[in-house]
Amino acid sequence: IVYPTGHVIQVVSAIDDSKIANTTDGSNVTCPPSCDITPSSTSSKVLIMISGWLGKSNLNGGFKLKRNGTSVADKSTSIGSGFMLQDDSPVATEHGIQSFVWNYLDTPSLDTSITYLLTTDSSTTIYWNRSTLQADVCGYSTMTLMEIKG
Repeated sequence: IVYPTGHVIQVVSAIDDSKIANTTDGSNVTCPPSCDITPSSTSSKVLIMISGWLGKSNLNGGFKLKRNGTSVADKSTSIGSGFMLQDDSPVATEHGIQSFVWNYLDTPSLDTSITYLLTTDSSTTIYWNRSTLQADVCGYSTMTLMEIKG
C-alpha cells in the first residue's frame, strides 16, 4: 500500500493515573505516561498529543518533551527551560485541578524505536493528576502518538 503524504500510518497511546506530589526544590520530575513508537520511515513525522491534570503548583520552571532522553521544542528563560514555562499556577484553589493539553509535530528522522516522555525542569512544586490538598481530586493523563507520512 502506498500512502499519500500526510496520511496517518499508525497510532499508539498510553494512559496513566499516577498521582505526583513533588515539593523538592529544583527537581526534574517525570510526568507519566511515556509512549513508544517505531516510525516506518526516516521521513515520517510524529504528532504528539499530551493531556493531564495540574493541581495548584508553584512550578517556577517548565515542562520538557523528551525524545529518547533529549529535549525538543525548548525555550529558555530565567526560570528554566522547556516548551512551557510558568511561575505560579493559575488554578484558583488548592482543592481543584486544571487541564493541561499540548500538541507538537516532531520530525525525528528516525526509523527505530522512539520513547517520548514529559518531564519538569527546575520545578519547585508540581501536583500532577491530583489537587494540591486532596489526592482524591484527580484524573488520568494520556499521551497519543501518530506517525504521519512525510
